[in-house]
Amino acid sequence: MKSLCCILNYNVNNNANFLYNEFNKHMDTCVLDSDSQNTYPYFINVGNFYYTNLFNNAIKKFKKWKKYQNLLILTSDIHMSTDAIKYISNIANQDLKDIGVYQLQTDTSSRDYFNSYSLINNKNHIDNHLYETNYIEGFFQLISGDIARKHDEIPHDVNKYGVCIDQYTTLLCKKYNKRMIVDTTYTIHHSHKRGYSNEKAHAFDKIFKRWYLNKIYG
Repeated sequence: MKSLCCILNYNVNNNANFLYNEFNKHMDTCVLDSDSQNTYPYFINVGNFYYTNLFNNAIKKFKKWKKYQNLLILTSDIHMSTDAIKYISNIANQDLKDIGVYQLQTDTSSRDYFNSYSLINNKNHIDNHLYETNYIEGFFQLISGDIARKHDEIPHDVNKYGVCIDQYTTLLCKKYNKRMIVDTTYTIHHSHKRGYSNEKAHAFDKIFKRWYLNKIYG
């Protein structure tokens, strides 16, 4: 197995358990938990410090265990079929070559709809189910090892809730000439629920942007 799958969870325990059991058939998988209630024994509690802390811990685990080639990060409120899980796991266990981030398409009822970034312009069409995009979303990312290892730990005082981490990853891909791909072979669903207000989350936008621009470009 060449890849690590980290499921990031806060109180979506049953679906996190489903995702864990299915992904664990195909790659090494863990559930990183933000101090949820009534969890499963194998969940790894990393404290209730919001999404940034969960993401940081996923990156830390990947960097620590050097045997993995790629890192799949997804939130526990993602709904997808077992066929989709098998499909993306097979891709995860391959060499992504010049791809920095690989994602599956979300459906139109999801909180974020990948088509708005990738499919409206046919010039980005690679083949009958792959599209190259200029921006990626943060709730489902198959990240190449090259890009994952370039992620620095994000301080909580510059981004508490994790909003806009996808912008950081996007710019890393652009700096290192890695493509960002959306695959429409299978469709997944991302819940609309969020544990904090948009106002609170986006209060960190400016300071976080300054931080990641400095990290990437100096």
